[in-house]
Amino acid sequence: EYTIDGKEEDTYLQFLPKLALKYAFDPQNNVYASVSRGYRSGGYNIQMFSDTIQGQMRSRPGSEPIGAGSIKEIIRYKPEYSWNYETGSHFTLRQNSLWADIALFYTDIKNQQITRFTKSGLGRIMVNAGHSRSYGAEASLRANITDAISFNANYGYTHATFTDYKTNQIVEDKEVTIDYTGKRVPFVPMHTLSVGGQYTLKCGKNSFVDELRFHADYAGAGKIYWTEKNDVAQNFYGTLNWRISVISSNAQVDFRMRNALNQKYATFYFESMGRGFTQAGRPMEFGADVRWRF
Repeated sequence: EYTIDGKEEDTYLQFLPKLALKYAFDPQNNVYASVSRGYRSGGYNIQMFSDTIQGQMRSRPGSEPIGAGSIKEIIRYKPEYSWNYETGSHFTLRQNSLWADIALFYTDIKNQQITRFTKSGLGRIMVNAGHSRSYGAEASLRANITDAISFNANYGYTHATFTDYKTNQIVEDKEVTIDYTGKRVPFVPMHTLSVGGQYTLKCGKNSFVDELRFHADYAGAGKIYWTEKNDVAQNFYGTLNWRISVISSNAQVDFRMRNALNQKYATFYFESMGRGFTQAGRPMEFGADVRWRF
């Protein structure tokens, strides 16, 4: 018979400073910079209890009960700390018609919390990487080309890597040390992109319909690594979406299509019993919404 005796708890208290500076050229144009301390509390992988107990039973039949102290070291993950640096600007390039934003960021993370598949292959747990670093840029542009036509575009680039991460794992029934230093942090897309536009057609006063709106956008992301080993990844992909809205004074009907090109892509990856599986993204969808105001 195996038992676990005792009670364990952790208390976290952190000081999270932030310094932000902004210089405004005028009410609509400015530059800014900020430095802030980030924090995510630690915790326990409760789902690891069964794996731990089964492992003890297989390796040490008839041994003494497992102490709570040793269990804590196995299932506990540490708090995550980060320093975040950002600088950027907001500009109005043309009054009431053209706006641009740009930002540069750098993040240094200690004990980054990442998810990993359990040794049994059933479920995932939270673990700590040693150190990681993330830097990149974001830019956006919005424009009212005419009273009827609007346009927007956004792009982001992120380079996130482990700068010091060594961990012990079981490989072919042997515990070995694996060095992930220099590998990409999983689940972080390298590129994100969106481009969209809308055309609004005003109808006559005597028309049953007040206006028609035609909206289309393209959104993409990738490359995304799913594991610390960087052996499984989703390449860059994009989906095209559109919507047509028929609007009157008290009603609106929307006809919409998502993933109009029926792009095949994965939104998630997991492993179970030594095999890898991907969760497919949503296929082409067509629908309609009706709203009526009383």
